[in-house]
Amino acid sequence: SALSEINDHEAAVLGMVENDNGKWCYSVHLLDSGESWDVMENDLKSTGRMMLREDFYDGDSVTVGVDPLTGEGNIKG
Repeated sequence: SALSEINDHEAAVLGMVENDNGKWCYSVHLLDSGESWDVMENDLKSTGRMMLREDFYDGDSVTVGVDPLTGEGNIKG
């Protein structure tokens, strides 16, 4: 399967979204490699462990502007 290379790797859920079919998809951050993957709910196994937002985000942010004609985004700064 497409997820075979990340089977048995520990990851943290950073986000989730429900698709049009009512199924949940999760954005996960692999703790050993730092890669991010999108994974369907039924492909995940809970460890029961919890991490804090601060473990992943330092509080910095950026402002993004979007050109209304092209839909193209750019970082303002």
